[in-house]
Amino acid sequence: MNKILSFLKSPQGKKTLKCALVVLICLVSLAHSLMYAEVYGKYSEEYFHDEDHYIKMAKRILEDGEYSYWGEGSDAYVTPGFPMFLTGLFALFGTDLQGIHMVKIVQSLMMCLSTLLLFVLAYRLTKRYWASIIAAILLATHTVFHFYARRLLTETLFVFVMLLFFVAVVYAFEKEKGWLYFLTGILLCAAMLVRPLIVIVLPILLIYLAVKNRKNWKGLLLKSGALLIGFVLLGLPWWIRNMITMDQFIFLATQTNPIFEGLAPSMAELGYEDPGTMFGNIKLFFKVLFDQPLDTLYWFTFGKFKNIFLTETLSFTFNDFTDFINHFTVMVGLCGCVKGLFDKKLRWPIVLFLIYLLSMFAFIPVARYALAYLPFFAIGAGYLLDLVFFKHRQLQ
Repeated sequence: MNKILSFLKSPQGKKTLKCALVVLICLVSLAHSLMYAEVYGKYSEEYFHDEDHYIKMAKRILEDGEYSYWGEGSDAYVTPGFPMFLTGLFALFGTDLQGIHMVKIVQSLMMCLSTLLLFVLAYRLTKRYWASIIAAILLATHTVFHFYARRLLTETLFVFVMLLFFVAVVYAFEKEKGWLYFLTGILLCAAMLVRPLIVIVLPILLIYLAVKNRKNWKGLLLKSGALLIGFVLLGLPWWIRNMITMDQFIFLATQTNPIFEGLAPSMAELGYEDPGTMFGNIKLFFKVLFDQPLDTLYWFTFGKFKNIFLTETLSFTFNDFTDFINHFTVMVGLCGCVKGLFDKKLRWPIVLFLIYLLSMFAFIPVARYALAYLPFFAIGAGYLLDLVFFKHRQLQ
């Protein structure tokens, strides 16, 4: 017993305990996701609207080789990230109810890995162990993440790939290796092909690289070139497919209704119709703004923020606790981000996140979209709490 206590007090023992705590938090995340997959709706054939389309879409790809969201001929209505992910798992596990259940198991494992990735990302950014632990705990105990791990929707895959991308970004800037920038470009494109909005990060990264390497043009060309090559290589098959099949260049997808429906709380009540194009929606935005300036400004700021982040959370268990975790993560995390703007090392990652966050306000404010941003609020909350309670324990 004395040997054990002596070991635990040693530097190696303390490191072991810290690693064990991270593993425990990840296992809690895994167990929570598996609980939802096994207990709630196992082998159920009741699906969300989008979920049903994705399942049928993956089956069509396997059976007919046709990429079609609506089932009425080839289209590019949605980006291919999640449909192809689902198709691959169906090819491996089958398209019956057991195969669908196995997708939920895989997504539970991805939720566990996302918790680990969030810890790694938080630590690489803040260099603070307890800030990283708090961020991981906030993710592992936020029930909505685990609720969606049992749904065949984009949320779980996107959170995983997005966090993997941001971890790669941090390592690329730390190590200054060309292959890391290449990998970063691939992962950014992968995340974009799951949920397109993250593409807004690309020009911000290029601007940051230009500023950072303003006296090193050779380094700038190497790094930005590697990033862009990785990005283009992964996206090329999708763009070529669209040129061949759709006879037009489609960078992302043809779906525009999330933008249209986000122009006001109820576009139907206002009597507007979806113009069906990006340019048409931009024109319509200015029309709505001029017709109802105060209502529109409120809607595009506090209104959408409240609808996305501060509504009642959707889960089967621990609803009150989940609401508390959600509100705590958002509000404390937002304060932590503001505080981080005064830290030179954190300023650019926070600016990057805030721009990514603000771009979301262009779309319909659906509560599940919050899952793409809550990990960063969790880092902000962990950072702020670490400063308050562990100020003198920063790890180098």
